[in-house]
Amino acid sequence: MQKTKTYSHLCRKDRDVIYRMKQRGEKQEDIADTIGTSQSTVSRELKRNWQRLKKKRRRVITEANRVVVEGFKSLTGLALSIVQKS
Repeated sequence: MQKTKTYSHLCRKDRDVIYRMKQRGEKQEDIADTIGTSQSTVSRELKRNWQRLKKKRRRVITEANRVVVEGFKSLTGLALSIVQKS
């Protein structure tokens, strides 16, 4: 009787571990050992989603920087109005 392979999807937690370890520069083999899967699974996940994640991260950082700049402008304007009133 031939044994059949069973496959399972990566859960969100596994994907988060993959991306965090990849950002730290860890090897795919080490990542696979950490989450208990094969190196090819890690490779496929990174191939499918790594670029999309980097773009999303850049978008989030850009938006956060915009919010900080707008907040700084508001505070600067408030400070100027206070100084002018004095």
